[in-house]
Amino acid sequence: MFNIHEEAKKYENYVIDLRHEFHRHPELSDQEVWTSGRICEELDKMGIPYVRVAETNVVGLIDTGRPGKTIAVRGDIDALPVHEEANVPFKSEIDGCMHACGHDTHAAMLLGTARILSEHKEELSGKIYLCFQKGEEIGHGARDIVNYLKEQGGVDKAFGLHIAASLPLGLISLNEGPAMAGACKWTLKVRGKGGHGSMPAASIDPIKPLAEILLRITSLLVNRMDTLEPVVVSPCMFHAGTADNIIPETAEMAGTIRYFKEEALDKTLALIADIADKIAASYGAAAIAHWFREWNCRGRVLRWEIRQFFHKGDQTVVEWQFENRMADGRREAFDGVSLVRFSPDGRIARLQEFGCNSTRYDPYRNGPEPEFSGEAPRWF
Repeated sequence: MFNIHEEAKKYENYVIDLRHEFHRHPELSDQEVWTSGRICEELDKMGIPYVRVAETNVVGLIDTGRPGKTIAVRGDIDALPVHEEANVPFKSEIDGCMHACGHDTHAAMLLGTARILSEHKEELSGKIYLCFQKGEEIGHGARDIVNYLKEQGGVDKAFGLHIAASLPLGLISLNEGPAMAGACKWTLKVRGKGGHGSMPAASIDPIKPLAEILLRITSLLVNRMDTLEPVVVSPCMFHAGTADNIIPETAEMAGTIRYFKEEALDKTLALIADIADKIAASYGAAAIAHWFREWNCRGRVLRWEIRQFFHKGDQTVVEWQFENRMADGRREAFDGVSLVRFSPDGRIARLQEFGCNSTRYDPYRNGPEPEFSGEAPRWF
């Protein structure tokens, strides 16, 4: 059997050179045309057959022709809309775009892996799928690859990793249980009343309540959440105004929530909704939230998107969209407004008129698959 360490050392420069090449030519999510083409060129040189999945995903196959396990090895390939300032020989040649998350490294490492395994194909058994994923930064690509692999009969195991500059060189970090958190994107807009900066009393400034909301929701872990539960709430964008003497009508921020348990996300979203609404109201303004999360349910992709909300007594009026995406590409979408009552622990205790037969289906948790009636949802 070949020595994997010796083989890795043998192709070290090959991987480094590829990484530098990918780094010089970054492409944003779902735009990885050059990158996927370059990957295909290398797979052609190795004699590894491949298919393109959903345009810029690339899935190669090393089939030994002998019975054994089927595994998948995955690496992502997209870059970020970040301007590179580092003065290195392989600096990004694309203004406003760079591999700031290491996906250039992942793509190069996976090609290095492919080269070693293909050269020792006769010493292996089973099948190895080489999965180059597009659009990871925006949550795309992975599901297309998973569906493709299922069509091929599935895999026994899948492997992936992410580089970490904080770890010592040569160290691999493994831990029991979940290692990579789930993500929930969100935006929050506060609407006030625009006016002139010299007359704040005649306006409702949306910047002040939004700034206070920002500080409050980033302190959730300390004041309102179990400190042993890993949850991160990060506002990463804040925008308001167009001039230095005009009070804007709206102010908006956006960010991400990272979590390991659905229950923790349930509570976090409920707290953000409550905090935003009450702080905005104290300034005479209104808060509008928008977030989404998605999951698999019996082979379908269910996407629940909150667009805005406001309180009405002990209930919350929620404007929502529910989307049911089938594996064959068909979609069903339902829009509506519902009355929601939150329980003391922050979970949804009641959801009325969801626009389907199951009026008690909780879209915030994995539950029974809803039976769609095909009728228009009731508006409250």
